Amino acid sequence: MSVEQAADLVRDLMRENDMLETREMCEDAADSLTQAINTALPNHLVHRLVYKDSATQKILHHALLVVDPNRRKLLVNTVATNLFPQYIGPPEDAPSPHFRSMQVLCFDGN
Repeated sequence: MSVEQAADLVRDLMRENDMLETREMCEDAADSLTQAINTALPNHLVHRLVYKDSATQKILHHALLVVDPNRRKLLVNTVATNLFPQYIGPPEDAPSPHFRSMQVLCFDGN
C-alpha cells in the first residue's frame, strides 16, 4: 500500500463524481474522500487540513493529507480556489505557498 494507490483512488473517484471538484464543496469533498480512503486503504492515515481566516478563525478551505505506512505523504486538494489550485501530490511540491499555512483540524473541531 502506498501514497500512489491513494492518489490513483482519488483520481478514479474524481472521474466518477463531479462534486469532488465543485467550488464551495471542499468540506463535502474532504468528507467523501476521507471515507473512501479509510475504506479502501485502512492502513493509511488521513488528516483533515484547514485554512482559516486569520482574523475570524473561520475555516475557508479543506484539503487532506494522506500518510502511508512508510510515512510518505500525499496532499489532496480536489477543489480548486483562488488560493488553492487543484493538486494531488507530495506536500513539498505543492504549487501554492498557501498550502503551508494549512493546519490539521483537531477532532474537537478547532
